[in-house]
Amino acid sequence: MGAHSSSPYNPAIANAFFRAGEIEAWGRGVERIFAVCAAAGTPKPLLRYQPFDMWLEFPFDPAYLEVLRAGQGQSEQVEAQVTPEVTPEVERMLRRVHGEMSRVELMSALGLKDEKHFRVHCRQTALALGVLEMTVPDKPQSRLQKYRLTPAGRRWLARQA
Repeated sequence: MGAHSSSPYNPAIANAFFRAGEIEAWGRGVERIFAVCAAAGTPKPLLRYQPFDMWLEFPFDPAYLEVLRAGQGQSEQVEAQVTPEVTPEVERMLRRVHGEMSRVELMSALGLKDEKHFRVHCRQTALALGVLEMTVPDKPQSRLQKYRLTPAGRRWLARQA
């Protein structure tokens, strides 16, 4: 988020977060909310603000919405539909992803030196399957780009254990 004003938009809500221990000081709450959502593997909150208003919207995980749409008793069928068919190369990569990792870190963990092979057979396949995501999706070529497991990737790994 970077440097920003530390005056709360809504002091009553900010005070509730402060008393609940969710913020330590004014100006850190939004950063912590984003960090907790990322750590939990939930979609990133949507932040909108104007000079005197701020909205923080928490979207549902798409897999959760699929289960809800399917109705009770049909969740196993929906889960099978959203479970990706992972190739052996992608499986090997998923087992080595820890937190957020750069392309170089992932290639090193896999013992790969050929960037094209990694891009085509590992990274792009995992991104297309929805088991891996970019930390900077708006800038795929960013030097700061890292990759992490998606909730679907974590679920797939959990089922393999």
